Amino acid sequence: MAKENIRNCPALEHVYSISIHRDQPDYVPHRHSFWELILFERGEGIHTINDVDYPFRPGDIALLSPTDIHYITNAPGTTRDCTLVKFSYNIWHNHLRNVCSFDHFPVVATLSDEDYDYTLQQLKMLYNEHNKLEQANDAAFSLNLIASLIILLQRNLLNEAKSDENKIRRILLYLQEHFCEPISMTDAAAALNYSPKYFSRLFVRELGIPFHEYIKDLRLNYANHLIKYSELTIIDICYNTGFSSPSYFSKSFKLKYGISPNHLRKQSD
Repeated sequence: MAKENIRNCPALEHVYSISIHRDQPDYVPHRHSFWELILFERGEGIHTINDVDYPFRPGDIALLSPTDIHYITNAPGTTRDCTLVKFSYNIWHNHLRNVCSFDHFPVVATLSDEDYDYTLQQLKMLYNEHNKLEQANDAAFSLNLIASLIILLQRNLLNEAKSDENKIRRILLYLQEHFCEPISMTDAAAALNYSPKYFSRLFVRELGIPFHEYIKDLRLNYANHLIKYSELTIIDICYNTGFSSPSYFSKSFKLKYGISPNHLRKQSD
């Protein structure tokens, strides 16, 4: 997919917006300059964020940061219903940043039945409030509603961390945020409050591959994305994706994709 096929969403006209999408077809890849909260209410499929696939179903919720590239692919023969809340950087920075502390973005979680019903109520209130604020110049009540949605997201994210399956999901989300850094298995285990021995055993048991192989694969996937969709040089991509050796990067990339980084760049130009 060429870089020009990624759509840039227009900036928000006001500090926030809310839209209800019914019977939606697939989305095309796009990026935006605002924060976006998405609640899936009907349908199933794949939500691809920064080249990582997240299966979705009713009750799933996602928080995307500015500049994330994402698109949604419905299951064959289906459509979906979802609600989108978009808000500006100023709202996040000045009002929401300290409401919850996330150690990764994007944030993806599945709401409990109770919290899903409560979220629908909050979204209905936010939608009605947005219709009253044509100029969006007195959004105090709306800000509190958005903050409550963020809190519900964090609460369910924490609840998910209790089972082994959700521990792995938490680990993978953390690695998705930090894989470009010079991070070791010991670093990741410490950041998530696991012992290295437990972390290694859990990782291999649930994913079937060692930590270092998973990290390398993440880096190569992202490098592939940058070669196709960015103007960065191959050397910059090597270092920006966490590799410390250009020769090792090129060798690993060709082994995975059957083509060198330089040849792929020429094909993408």
